[in-house]
Amino acid sequence: MKLDRMTWVARELGMRRTRVRVTPEAQQTSEAWAAFARARGLAFAPDRLQLAGETPAAQFSMGIETRLAALAVEESFTPFSTCLSAAFTHRLGLNLGVEKAGMLNRVWEFFGSDIVIGDKAFDSAFSVSGSPEAEVRDRLRPAAEALLAAHAHAVELTLEDGGIFMLIPGVLNTEAHVSKAFGLLSAIVDALRIVPTQAPYRS
Repeated sequence: MKLDRMTWVARELGMRRTRVRVTPEAQQTSEAWAAFARARGLAFAPDRLQLAGETPAAQFSMGIETRLAALAVEESFTPFSTCLSAAFTHRLGLNLGVEKAGMLNRVWEFFGSDIVIGDKAFDSAFSVSGSPEAEVRDRLRPAAEALLAAHAHAVELTLEDGGIFMLIPGVLNTEAHVSKAFGLLSAIVDALRIVPTQAPYRS
């Protein structure tokens, strides 16, 4: 029954999307994203509400993740989230897995498989895996502060060898909020020392 309801909702949303009027809130969001893109030299696709750009260290993107179908089976579910990602130009090569701590983290810690980097706040906030462990610690310690700053805003935050993914609840509808989110992501990339120097964003 739940699967049928989710399928129906997804189908109806797809059929009705082209008939929905652009709301003032959606227009405000599009204008804010466009202004940020112009200021930072990013590419902006208004039809998909997506930002994209790159530095020598990574390719960055930001968009909206819609989970309206989940409303059919989950109450108090936030249907819209802002997703950000950074795909590294050079993989870290550490078989790295860093994500927000939860029940799985406590299980790993119990069995001694969670890597501790020596920063109490970071070690409480994240579960870490990878190898060699010494190199994982050396890579993450300079990025601990930036990762903790992002942790405070993201409901999902994952760092792997190939890049970073962040999910922030709701739609960022002001240029200041967009700038702050991009700043959180780029601060992590900078702290990970993917390349020696960084250049301004370019589309």
